[in-house]
Amino acid sequence: MSFSNRIASLQMRIARLERLATQNNAWLNAKFSVGGSRPTTGRQILAENEGAEEVREALIEAFKTGSFDGFNMESIKLVSKR
Repeated sequence: MSFSNRIASLQMRIARLERLATQNNAWLNAKFSVGGSRPTTGRQILAENEGAEEVREALIEAFKTGSFDGFNMESIKLVSKR
């Protein structure tokens, strides 16, 4: 395989992975209430928590199940999936 063919192949793989990542990140646009506060998007909550992995996991769980009650973390409730 030539160098240019490898580059083209890698670019197609990257584009496919970006599409998959976008589809799997629907929770970023969903609205959540944290500790009974005013609803805000998953993206805003994640940004306010500096992208903390445990917050990301909690938001994904709340998106899947409707709520998250964690240890040493405020409860998170899904308000709308938008």
